[in-house]
Amino acid sequence: MLAGALLSATLNLVVLAGLPFLLYAMWLRFRCRLGLREIADRAGLRQGQARYIG
Repeated sequence: MLAGALLSATLNLVVLAGLPFLLYAMWLRFRCRLGLREIADRAGLRQGQARYIG
């Protein structure tokens, strides 16, 4: 039962969040020639400079 819930949650995360971001990132990569850092900025997934992490 718990394994089924974990599998369902993982698949929902991949389908509802990962797939749209992947398509968005591919579109920006090929159309606008942006790097992964700029794509993450546009998607709101970066919170500052990497040197302050860790």
